[in-house]
Amino acid sequence: MFYRNINNIDKENIRDLIVSWFLIGKNGGYQTYNFKFLNQKTKWFVDNNNSDKISYFLTLSYIRFDYGYCNIKCNLGVYDDIALDILINSLTGFNQKFNLIKKITIN
Repeated sequence: MFYRNINNIDKENIRDLIVSWFLIGKNGGYQTYNFKFLNQKTKWFVDNNNSDKISYFLTLSYIRFDYGYCNIKCNLGVYDDIALDILINSLTGFNQKFNLIKKITIN
């Protein structure tokens, strides 16, 4: 829910944020297994032998702006809860800059 009617630039910015979040999930970026890495004197090591454990988002069906709301339909497949935390944090950070979002509801 938004505080006011939003213009096309605001809609585009929100849409870009959501699509960016989705694309990271589509490529397995929110799998907490991927967060386990080792830094050893500027060399980064990631274990690529466990690709079967990576979860991916499946589809982003729509992003709609109707009657002061932004509705998203997204099939997240099997994902880690951190993905929703990152979306909420991103929307909160966006809102601190633009003061548009009154309420975020996820169901």
